[in-house]
Amino acid sequence: MAKRFIIIAGLIILVAAVVGGTIGSSRRLRRSVSVGGSVPNKPSEEIEKDYNEAVSTISSSYAGDIDYEKATQAAVQGMLSTLDPHSMYFPYNEFRKLKEDQDSR
Repeated sequence: MAKRFIIIAGLIILVAAVVGGTIGSSRRLRRSVSVGGSVPNKPSEEIEKDYNEAVSTISSSYAGDIDYEKATQAAVQGMLSTLDPHSMYFPYNEFRKLKEDQDSR
């Protein structure tokens, strides 16, 4: 009787583990595709259109002169900090200087 109980309990645990693993991995796959896996949420053309529309609105509404290079750097830094608050964005020249400083040590 005890041997039969152990076999049935083992089979139930095995089936539960297989079913749980299958469901969990399929949910994770769907989430990675919808959040930013291999299929983008928005096509790059739409993102570029949104960015250009924002720049156009700012250009027509802002009273002063706009430093587009500085605004673009800030936009990139803002996007990166939203995705990963622990990462830093360096423009090419700053990154090159940082790399040279690190290599010289």
